[in-house]
Amino acid sequence: MSLLERWQADAATVRQISALRERYGEGPLPMRVFGRDLAVVLSDKDVDAVLRTDAVAFTAANCEKSAAHSPFQPNGVLISRGDLRVLRRAVNEQALDTAQPMHHLAGPIAEVIRDETAELLLTARATGSLDAAEFTRWWWRLV
Repeated sequence: MSLLERWQADAATVRQISALRERYGEGPLPMRVFGRDLAVVLSDKDVDAVLRTDAVAFTAANCEKSAAHSPFQPNGVLISRGDLRVLRRAVNEQALDTAQPMHHLAGPIAEVIRDETAELLLTARATGSLDAAEFTRWWWRLV
């Protein structure tokens, strides 16, 4: 990642998306690529619309995603379609508290993180160091 960042590997893509948005406007840009209908999202406002729509044109369950997810999440919302996707998404949104600005468990989770982090800092100060192995142990304790 640091090498890609140093080379600014995404800069050409960012420029290309900007040029497409300037030429075609902000709506998702429909394209036909290798016999498949795709839509390139050109603005951040359209990302929300695409993620919330149930239109077949914007399905997340494309061939590649279905092939990648089906061995691990054969019943996952990302590769579901139609009414089943609507039901599964509703369950996910309820569990994730998407209607709320913060998840109902965010407060207790943040409190645990504060407590654990304070203990980690005390330990690191007492020993004068914090190596990768110790950090990893604490990290998984938080997780």
